Amino acid sequence: MGEEKAEQESRSSEEKEPEVTTESLQPVLTGHKKTYLQELKPWSPLNTKSNYIGLLLRPWPMLVYPATLYSFLTFSSQLAFYICIYSTYASVFQLPPYSMCTGVSGLINVAASIGIFVGAYCGGAFTDIFIRYRARRNNGIFEPETRLIAMILPFFIVPIGLLMYNSPSLRR
Repeated sequence: MGEEKAEQESRSSEEKEPEVTTESLQPVLTGHKKTYLQELKPWSPLNTKSNYIGLLLRPWPMLVYPATLYSFLTFSSQLAFYICIYSTYASVFQLPPYSMCTGVSGLINVAASIGIFVGAYCGGAFTDIFIRYRARRNNGIFEPETRLIAMILPFFIVPIGLLMYNSPSLRR
């Protein structure tokens, strides 16, 4: 009988849920905490335990995600368009029929700079408002993919601006 009682007590103690204390909720720290000055360093010591080739190949699978691919293609195409504009506007506007001097044709950059700053400010504010709206509709859950929806408007506006720039060069 004594053995049965001891066995029942041991079973009941195993069935009890473990007590949750504040000590058990503390994260387990490994290593040492870096000081503020160590965190500001632009470099860190080389980790000899990690595979260098693996570290180089780790980011490449991100390219197959649609959000990354869409962002990459949008940014790269807009950058290519702006480089084409800035490298050709002198040859377009300094020759007849426009015959603008160098200083006047350089003022084309002023309008583009104003448009970029206004677009960045309004686009950022619009994106934040839109994301808050979408998060409210999604039960308070923010999804980073909703930022991509804000890229639909520039998807149409940028080609229109490029056509407006290209129309004077077609008159030659």
